[in-house]
Amino acid sequence: MKKILIGIAALFLIMAAIPAIIWLPRANFESDSDNGGGKPSSESASSGKKASASGGDMSKNGFLLLCADESQKTLSEKEALSGALAAIIPRDCADEAGYAIAAALYSRLSTLRESRRSGKIKFELCEKGREAPTFLSKDKACENFGNEFYAACEEYADYGLNTRLEYEGKPIDARIFKSCGGVTENALDILGEAIPCHKSVPSPWDMTCDIKSTASYTVDEAKKIISEKFGIKNIPSDPEKYIKIKSRSSGGTVLTAEICGENKTGIEIMNAFSLSSPSFETAVSNKNIIFSVSGSGVPVGMSIFGADGMARQGSDRGEILSHYYPDCEILSNDAS
Repeated sequence: MKKILIGIAALFLIMAAIPAIIWLPRANFESDSDNGGGKPSSESASSGKKASASGGDMSKNGFLLLCADESQKTLSEKEALSGALAAIIPRDCADEAGYAIAAALYSRLSTLRESRRSGKIKFELCEKGREAPTFLSKDKACENFGNEFYAACEEYADYGLNTRLEYEGKPIDARIFKSCGGVTENALDILGEAIPCHKSVPSPWDMTCDIKSTASYTVDEAKKIISEKFGIKNIPSDPEKYIKIKSRSSGGTVLTAEICGENKTGIEIMNAFSLSSPSFETAVSNKNIIFSVSGSGVPVGMSIFGADGMARQGSDRGEILSHYYPDCEILSNDAS
């Protein structure tokens, strides 16, 4: 009987310890997930927010930044949005365009944040590179463009943080780019996926800036890119046969092309050859392959130059957002 009582007591002790055994590792995983697997940054610690027992609240409402030195920081929502705006808007951006871009950018960043939490992406903002939307710190923005410019970015950010862009009750993944050839594209045609409110719309304001760029590669450089980026080993001796454009959208974006006989998309070629947009022509001259590129960015969603042009012609932020994101509902957090 005595042995039975001792056994029962030991069983109760084990059962009492199980919740602590389960809870502690989970707390560590939550902390790592919300901070990208790294330690909380000094920015997080100085924000005045206290972490909960799980450690997950510290960056719950913030954004993750990949710094130029490969370190990571957790930024507040306003700091992240202000810095992201500073990296993309024109220095003399019209105010109504700034407000519209801020609302769209916050919707985009919020979507990226949710994707990071689900493990679909690694970073939300970058100080360099093309992995994610770019970021400019307050110090750099003020040094490069002045204090008034960054103060305007913070003002636009206040509006963006207080605005929701939704379609059928869900936030939209509002895409943004710099400039196109006069018309935006349907997301399904260019990206291969239908994104709510991302349809082709006119953007004639872009034509006033008419961004052009070129990229030139020697035959050997092109061969190396084709081999490394596309895994193609049988490369023809004639460079005229390297790239053949097969189809374009009505806006001039390359939809499909052949790389040494293999089908590829315009965006795949843009990324492989580091082009500024998927709207390009190719030519071979003096044993160089030359890309002539129009616009900047993948022309899906809102054009920054287009939004600025609309604002200068008298459109307000709501009209700009409704134009570039058809069927989108613009809501204020104050009214929720």
